[in-house]
Amino acid sequence: SGQLGDGTHNQALSPVQVLDLSDATALSVAAGEAHSCVLLDDGHVRCWGSNSSGEPGMGGTDPQTGTIATHLTGHIVDLSAGWSFSCGMTDLGSAWCWGSNGNGRLGAGGGVGTLSATPLPVLVLEDGTALSAGGTHACGVQSNGIMWCWGGNADGQLGQGAASTGSATPVRVLEPAEHH
Repeated sequence: SGQLGDGTHNQALSPVQVLDLSDATALSVAAGEAHSCVLLDDGHVRCWGSNSSGEPGMGGTDPQTGTIATHLTGHIVDLSAGWSFSCGMTDLGSAWCWGSNGNGRLGAGGGVGTLSATPLPVLVLEDGTALSAGGTHACGVQSNGIMWCWGGNADGQLGQGAASTGSATPVRVLEPAEHH
């Protein structure tokens, strides 16, 4: 799907150079199912690969070189990629996700199963310090240490003490003593 970022759909058995990153320095990288993203020192995010669910964060055609995910408040300081979606935490503590919303993995509420080719703000999670995207869910931590998760919960990954259908809105992870 072009997730290697070298402008082709070819597999590579050794590392290949990602195209078009010469104008900034890469700080971190996140690899999803069929897309990849890089956090740059200017606070922008570039993603490439599959665009079947809006994974690059810009819409349009299937990009083969990096495109900049925009529409964010603040600069991304933490980045994570999951299965057909990505999320970023800004220096202002807001979390944003884009791509597939299957199982509510974008955390923006609304219709589960829809997608967003542009970043959407994650509801509830404010003053965030870190986040991580999984297969069908994501979690974020606030500066006060409270953890929130959203998306699929077939295996109990939302931290509610049991498996359920999941949540398109972040739910607070229960403390160990709160589990039933």
